[in-house]
Amino acid sequence: MNANALGESSRQHLCLGIMLLILSGIFAGVVFPLTVTLAGMQDGDGLMTALISTQKLTWYFWGQDRLLNVLPALTHPFTNIETNLRLQVMLRVFFAYLAPLGVLIFFNRQPRFLIVATAIANVVILSCLSAYGLFNIYVQHNTAGMSLVLLAAAYALTYSQLPKVLVALLVMLTLCVAYAANFALLTYALPMIVLIGALKTAERKRYGLFLAANLGAILVAKLHSSYFGEASTSYGLLISFDGIIESTKTLYENLHLFLFATFAAAAGICYRYAPQKRPWQIAAAVCIGLGLIVLLANTLWLKMNAYNIRYFITTLVIFTSVIGYLMAQVILSLNIRYSVIVGLCTVAIANCVMWGLGGFNSGYKELVGPAWRDQSAAVANVAVAQHARVIAGDFWDVWAAVYQTKREQRSLPKAERIAVYGGTFRAEILRDQFLDSVRGKGEQNALCFYSRADQCIQEIAARFHLAPEYTIVLKTSETLQISNRPMLKLVFEVN
Repeated sequence: MNANALGESSRQHLCLGIMLLILSGIFAGVVFPLTVTLAGMQDGDGLMTALISTQKLTWYFWGQDRLLNVLPALTHPFTNIETNLRLQVMLRVFFAYLAPLGVLIFFNRQPRFLIVATAIANVVILSCLSAYGLFNIYVQHNTAGMSLVLLAAAYALTYSQLPKVLVALLVMLTLCVAYAANFALLTYALPMIVLIGALKTAERKRYGLFLAANLGAILVAKLHSSYFGEASTSYGLLISFDGIIESTKTLYENLHLFLFATFAAAAGICYRYAPQKRPWQIAAAVCIGLGLIVLLANTLWLKMNAYNIRYFITTLVIFTSVIGYLMAQVILSLNIRYSVIVGLCTVAIANCVMWGLGGFNSGYKELVGPAWRDQSAAVANVAVAQHARVIAGDFWDVWAAVYQTKREQRSLPKAERIAVYGGTFRAEILRDQFLDSVRGKGEQNALCFYSRADQCIQEIAARFHLAPEYTIVLKTSETLQISNRPMLKLVFEVN
């Protein structure tokens, strides 16, 4: 067989491997959100991305200078709000499942290896993480998984045979999106690139250029968010031993330590038989993971957010990816057909779906979390019947009710559907749309979770950042009992 034939065969295997890798992510994206553990778990943050996509698509999550709206942009053509949200959740899982690529790509670039190692890493996560942790890593609105996948894609592009100028542009574009979507990526990516680059002496030039590209992308992402976002994120350090204790407590509460230690021990055994041990690279990755815990534990942002497990997603991905790397090496070195190994990985993931994720029941039909599901559905029915223009109140109550109202409006003829707004935190982005809908348009109806009409009116005015020249005139108010909860129905005008 000549060199051209060998090269063509190699490219075909590469394309097939990449296709299988993508298909594995799609499989996870379709199946995981339908399971008992992950179905019907969306809260206000998760529901808002569908409203962002269908009501007003902005560069960043409403009212923030971070979390580039990549997924809302991708699903923007789907105006049916339920379909839109289901597609977004599917994409969240897709990226979360493939997130280990952001670590594994620096150890081995072969797709056939990455398929197995990624599957093992997800088996560890599905087996060892709490239900709340699984919700945060797979279906909650977060961009950690996406940023890691984009980092891996950018690094893989540096080996492309495309023209160098095109490769440079694609790498920069990919990295800019990665950092704009998740600026915290730099806390992992920069030390990983520096340490692995220092250890791979033969590839220091490649890593040096890749590091420069990352630094450039970080600058572009920061400038972009400063210009198009709304300053809201504090990155200040808050050195505190208590923070480390609280972070450790969070990991302890959300991680099955004995089972995780068992996987780690199995990986340690595999290390002895691994064809490529790479001890210093493994040590570098583990140290970065541990360092991230310490760094994040001493930030003001984590203290403000009660050291939530979602901020340690990258750390967990690093640790499970190392386990996947070591175990995959040994498995692939055995005299077993690759198709059989892929089949075993599929069985392992399916087993985790049935046991770790609880299998399937009628909950797959739901999207809104149990804490707001019945209430929001009841409020939505009243909102549709009363032609409510605004639903005001607490953030978590309101956005769930607005989502459900827009969902229920699908049963109405298009001519009868009206724009519904949330009078709560993050509503200011819709100020102009709201004013166009109500100013000088006569009496409007509103539902409010608060007990006093004046408080409801003040909330609407404050959340939409209405200037003094705009006056909300309360006409009438009455108390309604909705889902065993007293609410107010208001009739108002905006002049």
